[in-house]
Amino acid sequence: MATLFVACGNDATGPSSAAPVVSNSEAVPGGDETTEDVAASTSLPAVPAGQYLEDALHGRAAGYGFATVITADGQLATVVSGSVVGTASEVVVSTGGVDLSYLSTPDGRWVKGEDGLWTELDSDPGGVPPLASLEGPLTADYVVAEGNVVVVRATYPGSILGAPELEEVTIDFEIADGRLVVMRYEATVGDIEVTSETELVDADPTVEITVPPVEG
Repeated sequence: MATLFVACGNDATGPSSAAPVVSNSEAVPGGDETTEDVAASTSLPAVPAGQYLEDALHGRAAGYGFATVITADGQLATVVSGSVVGTASEVVVSTGGVDLSYLSTPDGRWVKGEDGLWTELDSDPGGVPPLASLEGPLTADYVVAEGNVVVVRATYPGSILGAPELEEVTIDFEIADGRLVVMRYEATVGDIEVTSETELVDADPTVEITVPPVEG
């Protein structure tokens, strides 16, 4: 998710959300919420929004597949896709016709460029999986619940998403039957309007992420 801000520059401002927030919760440390009016609604979960979001994030802990589309002023800017299996991940970042693959396991981190060769990295790579660092939001509120889908809106410090110049970022999480399926946010970076939408699916049981062959 940090790709958005690194690519688009500084002077970012947070989004102005159009959709109304259903609950009137007050933020408490760790992003947990006290939503007194939740119990009065039969369509909203009977737990605080922060807890509901935390449970949905934990539900993806074992693994997931994802695809993120980032636009700048309405034009496609970057596509990030990949798989997460436990503590390992393989992510492809496509920008301007150039694809970079990042692989991370407990044994190390690697990048594969256009030459098709893997190179081990000494520092954290780009292509961070989208759910990294999203536990413990500053605030969390229910936006709407329709059928089996609940939308939770949460705010985070911009620094968590790689944008220290941005005080806060607001993310909408779409949760279906307790499973996180979509997350989206928007921001103004300099004079550029940026949007990001990530779709998540269950992990493919056939996917195995292992240490790649490294030349030299």
